[in-house]
Amino acid sequence: MTIEEFLPARRELPEDVRYRLREDVLTGLARPKRGRWGAAAAAVVLLAGAATAGAQLWRADPAQVAGPSPDPAASVLDRCWAAAETAGQAGQLPPRRSWTSSTMAAQGEHVGVTFLAAGKPAACETTATTVTLTNPDTTLTYAEGSRTALLLHTASGLAAGIADPVWARIELSREDGLGITTEQVPQAGHLFLSFTQTPPSQGALWAGRWDAGQLERSWPRAALPAPAPPLFSVVDRPGDRSTPAGLALKECFALASRPPDDAASYQAGAVLDNGPYRVVLARNAEHALACSTDGATAEISVDTFAGKSIPARRLLVPEIGGRMPFAGIVPPSATKMIADFGLGTPTDVPIVNGTFAVWPPEGSAPVGISGTTWVRVSTAKGTPLFNGDVGGK
Repeated sequence: MTIEEFLPARRELPEDVRYRLREDVLTGLARPKRGRWGAAAAAVVLLAGAATAGAQLWRADPAQVAGPSPDPAASVLDRCWAAAETAGQAGQLPPRRSWTSSTMAAQGEHVGVTFLAAGKPAACETTATTVTLTNPDTTLTYAEGSRTALLLHTASGLAAGIADPVWARIELSREDGLGITTEQVPQAGHLFLSFTQTPPSQGALWAGRWDAGQLERSWPRAALPAPAPPLFSVVDRPGDRSTPAGLALKECFALASRPPDDAASYQAGAVLDNGPYRVVLARNAEHALACSTDGATAEISVDTFAGKSIPARRLLVPEIGGRMPFAGIVPPSATKMIADFGLGTPTDVPIVNGTFAVWPPEGSAPVGISGTTWVRVSTAKGTPLFNGDVGGK
């Protein structure tokens, strides 16, 4: 028996306490003591929920590739080029063979790549179903006082750009200083990538300079102007509709009076059945949705959440067939969830493709559409991703 067994279950801090802690940390950042930045920055990242765990970042170096193994980013760039051909935009781009100095970051099937196309900076985002590519001929708009600019900033929160050549690292954050991420700036191309968890709907990203060996924030930050629209964004690999969940989603979309315009970009997730009633969860790079059907008609509930970044979130899915579904989204790396429905023991909640759904078990405390329920979410290795209440706010 360990001491942890005697401790109460971990819960999220009340919002007012979290706010005060954030303010204290930010005050420290404004007047930091040398050598304390690492802890302070980590505190801000955790409190702000700008989680980047599970991301992989590297610069492609062909000299380090053994034998016939491909450059880790090469297959992604090949897909971006193929999508350009499909979209009829390949003629607007330098030849594929001129794409060099790539940097790649990935969170599951969500991948970002920055590269030089005939010496011009560009960025490409791929998901399980879509490709978005910037135009290398776009005129860049730099942050005040620097040569730092955004190439791409998507609704998923992925930010890609080019940093000032004198910067060793780049700090990205929101205007209030929260949501901090920092990335190394490769010398070749000075291109950066970051899963900021901050979409454009939450306002502009701010950039700050960091030098090699720097221990405290000593350079001013500046707002990054919004990037030019991408050259194209296409669905190159439609969501699989051959699986039971995919077929259920296809049937539900067919029954809806107003199916989403980008229906093909959604991957099916968790499915709930209750006699003739069914709820199907789905996700694409920008949104999650729930399609509810009684077998004759269907209603689609799209997640348009634009508040603080929250790793686990419940969707506003209406009652169907006399039962209230408990459904929502979790990080792509999540594989296990337990929930407290007031039964004295936790309930396992199935997770599929970054979505969760369950009918609250018999005898559960009532869960209204805006009610909250405690959950704990973790990866396959047991790494905690979220521990707290989720609700339909």
